[in-house]
Amino acid sequence: MWTEVAATVPLSPAKAFEVFTHQIDTWWPRTGVFSYSFAPKSTKADHICFARNERLHERFADGTDHTIGEVLEWDVPHRIVHEWKAPGWSAPTIVTVTFEHDGHHCLVTQRHDSFDEAGVGDLLPYYDIGNRQTFASYVAHCNAIHELQILAADDPVGAARPATM
Repeated sequence: MWTEVAATVPLSPAKAFEVFTHQIDTWWPRTGVFSYSFAPKSTKADHICFARNERLHERFADGTDHTIGEVLEWDVPHRIVHEWKAPGWSAPTIVTVTFEHDGHHCLVTQRHDSFDEAGVGDLLPYYDIGNRQTFASYVAHCNAIHELQILAADDPVGAARPATM
């Protein structure tokens, strides 16, 4: 059992990979129709990252943390495969993200599978909703980066850029 989302973003595969992996703390939503954090109710999410390209890790405001999963494959700029394991699960699920050159754009596909193997097949419909919402945040972030690149090309000294937003 699996869920899959895909979108074409206006970035090169290298930039799309970098945004997915190194800017995840910027684009990852903390709330939505679900909480997209493993933070205990007594605290809140502080930071999510791919730590040293070895694991997906979330740190909480109270100083505690949770390793969401180990990175199984890190193939810049083509593919990343990592585990996804919520607290209390007996085994992880597997997330595979691919970045394929598509003209001046990149087709990004995220597949989240192994729900039955992890003993959480009943959660698949919820993860399907959540994957679509979190992936939409990633796509929106990629589009904003592209739009800012266009603005910067039209205004190289930044004269029209607001001081704050």
